Order: sequence, then structure tokens, then C-alpha cells
Amino acid sequence: MNYIEAEHKKAYSYFRHTGRINKCFHCGTEEDIIASHSISEKRCLNLLAESVEGRTGVYGFKHLGLSYVNWFDPYCFAGFEVVGTKVASTFKGFCKTHDQELFKLLDDSDFDESSMKCKFLHCYRAFAKGFHTKNEELKSCNEDSIYKEQNKAYIAEREEDIKIGLNLDLQGYDELMKEWLTNEDYTQLEHVCFRTNGFHPIASASLCQPTFTISNKRFNDYRNTDIPLNHLFINIIPEVECTYVLISCFNNQSNSIEFLHELEEVYEDDKDRFGTFLTTLLIFHTENTFVAPSLINSLPDWRKRQLLLNLRHIVTSGIQEDLLRNPIEGTLNLFENKF
Repeated sequence: MNYIEAEHKKAYSYFRHTGRINKCFHCGTEEDIIASHSISEKRCLNLLAESVEGRTGVYGFKHLGLSYVNWFDPYCFAGFEVVGTKVASTFKGFCKTHDQELFKLLDDSDFDESSMKCKFLHCYRAFAKGFHTKNEELKSCNEDSIYKEQNKAYIAEREEDIKIGLNLDLQGYDELMKEWLTNEDYTQLEHVCFRTNGFHPIASASLCQPTFTISNKRFNDYRNTDIPLNHLFINIIPEVECTYVLISCFNNQSNSIEFLHELEEVYEDDKDRFGTFLTTLLIFHTENTFVAPSLINSLPDWRKRQLLLNLRHIVTSGIQEDLLRNPIEGTLNLFENKF
């Protein structure tokens, strides 16, 4: 790493540091906050971890080792950075007591597709992670830093997007999720669940707002702030003998429920198309997805370049709708022959 790369990394690290929030999503305390895993380390991440050049861990879609010097060269990549399982998917969003009490079922037991509580808890943890991350990003955007000064236009645009997401689209759902969990009311979410035919090394716990459905209908319009966005929870839970794909939504969002039904129909008719669309959702719309290094390293070089180009574009420029208007055609399928 040369001087320019080191200074850029230092500036970005400080930018992220200025946004750190230590607060329990469930009870609001700022005491005894821990680095809580949004994806179970013991049951999921450890199944994905592999050794790469002496470091053991996983690859994350938001953990890219890109060269600052060659930032605008679309074919010059340093590739993925290995993330240790003790760090991957963590956030300072729960106190030690509630992290252990609330998610004991997820960390100590196999996934139970028949359990509404189990499915709700996966969504609760994904929501808490997404909500916490947005608040940290907004705090970073509001603090002075060298990185902010160097990227004024991008930061201003990012800040506006986050405010829309927090103040319009997620407003009130944080309190509702806590209320439903406290009252053991697990019926407020709709779910569809798919199972791979064997272990597949991908894990995710994400709250996202896709732009288009699998049939290319508009699902969300980021340009129209008068219409709240529709949400999806994407939880991918690897186990020793299979991997579960749990996709969920709030039951008061009719468009999201229709989205789930459409996914079920395509899954029954064309599993390759389903896998391609699921991959598109993970790449373009999730910030908390991790994979085994061998899965990425097994791709042909041109597929790796395609994946990294898409990821870098999102990191540096935000999502462009034209990239998602036809999400099926010519897009990577990380679930080929797995359903």
C-alpha cells in the first residue's frame, strides 16, 4: 500500500469512526454494549470461514480492497478483503444481556422453518442491524472530516437518501418491531422460505428496498418521496446439510406480499432464473452479506470482474436504476444448480 492509498484508507476509517453509535436497539441503554453479530458466528459464519493467504475469515460484499490510485480504472482491482468471523456482521446495537437473551434460540438451535418466532427473530436482528447502520451513516455525514470534505457531492446525496430512509420509510417500524417481540406477536410479518439441495456458503441478514420485481415491475421509486418504500427482509442461513433462504416482509405492505408470491411462482417454474434474481438482490441491495472465499475464487475471471464492477459502482456512485431495470439478463447466479 502506497502513501496515497494509506491516506485515503485513514480518512475513510476516521469518517466511519465519527459515526459510531453504542446503543441497545431493544432497551435503549448505552451501557455494556457489545459487538453483536447480526449473523450467528457459531452457527453460520464459522461454516463459511476459510484460510486465504494466512488469514481465516469470509468475504463481504462491502469489504473490497480497491486501489485508490487506480480508482477509475475499471479493470484494476485488489479484490475482496478477508473479514474475520468475530468482526463480520457485527454492530454496537445490543447490550450484552439482550444480545444473549433475545437470540439464544438462533445461536443455539438449527433453523426451524415452522417456527414463527424463529423467523421473526431473524428479521428482528436484520432490522436492528439495518436501522443501526443507517443511523451511524447519517451521523458520519453530519460530522466534519477530511473524507467528507473530499467527497462533498457524494456525501450530500448519501445524507439525503439516509434521511428519506429513516424519517419516511422506517419511521415507527423500530418501535413496532420491539412491541411485537415484547408481546410475542410474531404474526405481523409474512414469510417465504426456500431450501438449497445441500450446504451453500452464503449468509445474509439484511433489510432492503429493491427497485424492481422479478417480472420487471417497479417495486420502489426512490425519486418519489411522497410514497413510502416497500421493504424486504433477506435472511440466508447456512447449515451443515443445506442453506435456507428466508424472505419476509411486513404484512401491511401489499406490494411486498405480492413480491413474495411472485418469487414463489418463479421458483417453481425456473429455479435458475430465481437464483439469478436472488443474486442480484444480494449484490445491489444488501449491505450485510458474506460468502466463503472459495465460492468467489471459483468464478471465471470475467465473472469476478463483473461482480467487482457492480460492487464498486454501488460503493462509489450509488445504485443506478438502469443497471436494475432488467435484473435477470446477463447477471451472475451464485446459486446455480443449488435449488
